[in-house]
Amino acid sequence: YGDLDKDFWIAFEEDTEKETRLAMDAEGPDEIADRLKYAVGLLANYGASVHKENPNERLVIWAGTHYDTISQFVKRDILQKDKTIHVLVDYGGGVVIDVDQRGNTTANVAGETYEFSVLAK
Repeated sequence: YGDLDKDFWIAFEEDTEKETRLAMDAEGPDEIADRLKYAVGLLANYGASVHKENPNERLVIWAGTHYDTISQFVKRDILQKDKTIHVLVDYGGGVVIDVDQRGNTTANVAGETYEFSVLAK
């Protein structure tokens, strides 16, 4: 793909053309992270209701997304990093988000466990 592809993704992740993007009514990194956080929160709330009705069972939800979506969410909400930090994801890579029966949310990224919140209050 060459340098043009790399430059494009850097500009996308750092939102360097924010004014142009807003004029075009297009999503940026924060809106993408917000959308995924909302979706993960809905799944977590669903899981909490399942746990309430079935306290001795485990629920596994398998959801897929693409790099440009998951990286923004992981970067901002799990790792709590700035837009200029690049999150490398291996082809076929992903993240496991664990919500326990009390609603505590954790994710394991590169061998480290991070606590964060997605549940609606």
